[in-house]
Amino acid sequence: MKPIRIVTYNMLKGRSLVKKTNILPHINELMLGINPDILVLQEAPGRLLTETSHAGSLHELLPYSFLGMNALTKRGEHGNAVFSKIPLHETKNQDLSRVRYARRGLISCHTKPKNFKQNIHLFCTHLDLLQKARFEQIDFIIELINKTVDPATPAILCGDFNDWNQKLDRLIRQKFEQENLSYTGKLLKTYPSIKPLLPLDRIYLKNLDLVNIEVPKEAAWKTLSDHLPLIADFLPLS
Repeated sequence: MKPIRIVTYNMLKGRSLVKKTNILPHINELMLGINPDILVLQEAPGRLLTETSHAGSLHELLPYSFLGMNALTKRGEHGNAVFSKIPLHETKNQDLSRVRYARRGLISCHTKPKNFKQNIHLFCTHLDLLQKARFEQIDFIIELINKTVDPATPAILCGDFNDWNQKLDRLIRQKFEQENLSYTGKLLKTYPSIKPLLPLDRIYLKNLDLVNIEVPKEAAWKTLSDHLPLIADFLPLS
């Protein structure tokens, strides 16, 4: 069976790190090379759908999508987004904001890849810069997962955790129902993109077999967002 590929990426509102120009066409081209089955984005601009809806585009590759807009600025709205080759069901965006000036959200949905016997519950987020707020947000998320998802059902928690000191990582592994939680041991560094020092972006898999996890090595990624994408391939539990 071919593994399912999921990618999480903070795209910096679609503006380049250096020149602040529109990077959506470049992200589209590079992401097509990665060929994800599920793509999770943070700081995704509201214009994302209209600017990627053309022949050979990301939206053509991943026709099922959901945008959870959390913030409105002078340049427009932005938030989290999910694009998928597989239909998404019961999509929902919840407000996780703890401070007025930093709007945060959580997308939840479920999907069922071909040859999988069970649905996969997907939770995508972008946590706060303040540690106290991050702890409150992850407590809410894990409580939600443990209440709404059967312990034996596959689940994915992913996104930009802003967890520079890795204190949240320990908490997640303690609280996110220990059974069959895939964990790589060494978290991969994704920030800053020019010279990654911190593992801010994460993909946690529960009741799924992790086949591979990596950060793309192409130099072009370093000049787009301030984050690098994180890629994980997985299969059903054997």
